[in-house]
Amino acid sequence: MRYTVPDHVLEENIGDEIVLLSLQRETFFSLNASGIALWAEIKAGKGDEQLRQLLIERYSLDAAQAKTDVSNFVGELVKLDLLSAEDSAGTAAP
Repeated sequence: MRYTVPDHVLEENIGDEIVLLSLQRETFFSLNASGIALWAEIKAGKGDEQLRQLLIERYSLDAAQAKTDVSNFVGELVKLDLLSAEDSAGTAAP
């Protein structure tokens, strides 16, 4: 799965965190250090496997925990309309 940031999402650096704002839904989400690392990789076009690998290498997570954490993170952002998901064929995921 790959992800894109919709045009209606703004990003603001505030101290040690990044706040994402959906102008369309008027929702926001604050990213901590690991969220910021994942967000940077998402914006660079990385997919699920690369996101999991980042958590394993940087935060010494095991593969199962990294998979759960990535799924929860991107799932929440998609739910809040702060991220769009596409499968490998470029089809929007539900």
